[in-house]
Amino acid sequence: VGTVQAATPESREVGASLVECGAACTCGPGCPNRVVQRGRGVELANEVEVFLSVKGKGWGVRATRLIPKGAFVMEYVGEALELEEATQRRARQEAQGEMTFLMVVRENFGGRRQSTCMDARYEGNVARFVNHSCDPNLTMLCVRTGPARPRIAMFASRDVSPGEELSISYGDAPGHAPG
Repeated sequence: VGTVQAATPESREVGASLVECGAACTCGPGCPNRVVQRGRGVELANEVEVFLSVKGKGWGVRATRLIPKGAFVMEYVGEALELEEATQRRARQEAQGEMTFLMVVRENFGGRRQSTCMDARYEGNVARFVNHSCDPNLTMLCVRTGPARPRIAMFASRDVSPGEELSISYGDAPGHAPG
């Protein structure tokens, strides 16, 4: 299981990025600095499960075994969008009473602040069912392997017990108070 020292709630609040080795690096695919690039494969299926929440949140994701603090849990996968398109989609979907699976993560990278937007509505994975909590056990980081759009990765911000629902803070997303 790959881990990261920067996977804390504070790192997300300041817009931190995690930089992994990229194509120009000569270390090879087994490098310990390629945690998110290696993905989780079938191992993920044994660590989490989707369930119908009894708390009225709809679908959720919970751990099936202990996930240690700092462990890479999953990547938020979806259609990459520019911020303007993401804002328009959210407004349309909310006006029509539809669920949204838009994720916007802000980061400070290369001396500038930028947003990474993913819409998991049609192209997504189990991460789109991770719910909000004011006391989240996951934190999100933008992970860079080069100059292209970063990936959005979720890391355990503390030990997560078997049966515990996985959660993130929506932070400053519209309609949600910072977690």
